Amino acid sequence: MREIAGNHNVTPSEVAINWLLKDNDIIPIVGTKELKHLENNIHATQWTLSEEEISQLNSVSDDLDLNLDWFDRVRPKEE
Repeated sequence: MREIAGNHNVTPSEVAINWLLKDNDIIPIVGTKELKHLENNIHATQWTLSEEEISQLNSVSDDLDLNLDWFDRVRPKEE
């Protein structure tokens, strides 16, 4: 994230928001109490990650070993 952020002169959080917006199954919900962070959140939508950067981020996230047991406990059961 930091390397890609540096390449675009943005924050790592802007990279994360921009990347999440590329996935039609995810809607990032961001919040803040500071105007600076709100501006960063908005700026995250005003530039574009390259296909190579998206692939790089996807590859890293695919290799993560996440424990989402909590998700199974809180999500509504499908009927």
